[in-house]
Amino acid sequence: MKKKLLLSAIIGTCSNMAFAQTSARTDINSAITNWLIPIMGLLFIVGVTITILHNLDGIRGKQGTDQKEAWFNVIQTVVFILVGISILYFVVSKVSAISFSV
Repeated sequence: MKKKLLLSAIIGTCSNMAFAQTSARTDINSAITNWLIPIMGLLFIVGVTITILHNLDGIRGKQGTDQKEAWFNVIQTVVFILVGISILYFVVSKVSAISFSV
């Protein structure tokens, strides 16, 4: 009888540990979905807007500036932002795949 009670206690403890791991993973994934993705989108929009405003005179061709160079600067910034977001996404996907043990 004592063995059955001890065995059921061990099984119950192990199942709680497995549930805690699943719960932690779910919490991390929900935080990523609810916070990180919208923040990265906001940073992308703000970065592109700042770059366009900074190069606005060049885009319009005012004061002898080159339009091609201004558009190249905007495209270059967009590419850098996309690379940064890709790196963040890679790190986040690796963090969300981490197995926690309690």
